[in-house]
Amino acid sequence: MANRQIGKSANGVDRVWAFVVMAALVGGGVAEAQSPPEGPVGGVHHFEVTVLGLDQQDHEANAAYAITDHGVVVGRVKDGGVPRAFVYALRDRTTDLGLGLGSFQLLPTSGSGGTVAYAANDAGVIVGAAGADDFSEFDFVRPGERAAVWRLVQSTGASVAVVAPPSLPDFVSYAQGGYGRFRSVAAGASPWAGGAFRSSINCGSSPFTPQRTAASAVRLQPSDPGAADYRWELADSARAEVRAISASATALAGVLENCPTWIRSARGWMIGDASSLIGFARHFDPDPSSATIGETLIDAVLGDGTAVGSGLDSWSSGHELALFWRPNADADGGLLPPEDIGGHGLKGSRAYAVASTAEWDCGLESGRFAVGRYRPEVAARGRVWFRPDSMGSNWSTDSWTYRDVNDLVSPIQSTVGSIVVTELFGVNRRGDMAGAATVTTPAGSRTVPVVLRAVPMRCVGDLNHDGTIGAPDLAILLGNWCPTGGTGCEPLADLNIDGVVDSQDLAEILNNWDSTCSCANLGDASEVPEALAVGARASLDFSIQYVGLVDVATYREWAAQVPQELRELFDRVIWSVANEGGIDQ
Repeated sequence: MANRQIGKSANGVDRVWAFVVMAALVGGGVAEAQSPPEGPVGGVHHFEVTVLGLDQQDHEANAAYAITDHGVVVGRVKDGGVPRAFVYALRDRTTDLGLGLGSFQLLPTSGSGGTVAYAANDAGVIVGAAGADDFSEFDFVRPGERAAVWRLVQSTGASVAVVAPPSLPDFVSYAQGGYGRFRSVAAGASPWAGGAFRSSINCGSSPFTPQRTAASAVRLQPSDPGAADYRWELADSARAEVRAISASATALAGVLENCPTWIRSARGWMIGDASSLIGFARHFDPDPSSATIGETLIDAVLGDGTAVGSGLDSWSSGHELALFWRPNADADGGLLPPEDIGGHGLKGSRAYAVASTAEWDCGLESGRFAVGRYRPEVAARGRVWFRPDSMGSNWSTDSWTYRDVNDLVSPIQSTVGSIVVTELFGVNRRGDMAGAATVTTPAGSRTVPVVLRAVPMRCVGDLNHDGTIGAPDLAILLGNWCPTGGTGCEPLADLNIDGVVDSQDLAEILNNWDSTCSCANLGDASEVPEALAVGARASLDFSIQYVGLVDVATYREWAAQVPQELRELFDRVIWSVANEGGIDQ
């Protein structure tokens, strides 16, 4: 299971391989001025990591940029020398979108140039840009790009359409050198998409000065993208972009960059009448003792106004700091920890996405996840922040906990090699995350998209992702018994994240026997043959009775009362008897 093919590219020739790696605790992280807490974060015990596009061309912008609540992942890879948008299904979406569990597809192109997908929703609407080049990354629309929309339909597959800017004197058509992109999309089959289009005025009198862009929202129609509604703000002497939109489209946010000073300011909008965005400045003006914030921008926003982004520690500095804005406040926010800038280096810390877990019963703590990256030395590393709702109105820097996400990634060497998650661009309400990683193999290092499936505390042991912990999971664990660690160990079965698969992992499954995972790990249970599952359950029952206990429930009650050494001894005996019963694959 550590090395399995998950699909074909759109042209049916190039195959994309995914490697599933059980995420586990890595010791000896990079030291910081403020040490992050150890242990789970927000109720997430660890992440199972899927590497995408390992056989595609390497490029520093290869990444997964977004993940929906029900597992639609989008991003970009370089394929045949050209940037290509892709879609991946973390969960089975066959019946509604035609995406089978684990399928990876390159999305269709439109015209010349590459494509990139920045956002998606669970109705199968994906937005981004066509005409992208190698430099089309996460920041700011580029000349040559055209706002693109893909739709996933179960019966016909993926289609692509280009959405033109408004046919008004304030905008430049694509035929005349105009450009645009979508960066975000709301929920539904006819959602609002947020982005920017080129305006007809430059940021100065010289033809070489950058063009202005209008922050834009477009209502996407399934049948005719050209009939879409438009809303925009074309600020005087400024470039602007909608970078984020809430699921209900009640909140939009992004950045306004004044020209010719090029100072960026975070900005928020609401959709107004008469073809306009009603803008309101979202300043960021905290007074932390360690920094004075200069330029700011917002990369993600929720319907209640919670937002995250980044700022510079001064108006002229290149030192980035991750920021948050609290709910229902136009200007109030703070620094995501750690508060100081020491050790961050150039372009140090940034938050790209935020999600609320409050509405989902996934075994997670109720609160807000924010994800991004920090740069303790030369290379960036993915970071996750969490703020529990139990903190109430105390939206301060200290109310957030944080972790280097690589502290939750397995140290086991698999056929992939070593993995370092460098940035996290997306997070959903299940706690799943999407981003980029550096994968090092004997052939060298590559930048690849990655997906992190969150495993809550109560779901530890659900190895086949069927929502229940039982005999099929035991079969996987016993079939990958590896008490000495090293090459050949199946990371998926390392439940206590210590680098080996042994009696302690067996105890994790037995302690959680018959537990259910309501939403976090639902998926396809076909990985384990039913006959093997039945055999595993029979052998387990026999093994527990062999050591003098009646059943799993009795074992759990007994194990909670005896010293750990005695429990581990009995676990080894239980495993040995079960192994003799034919469970070892």
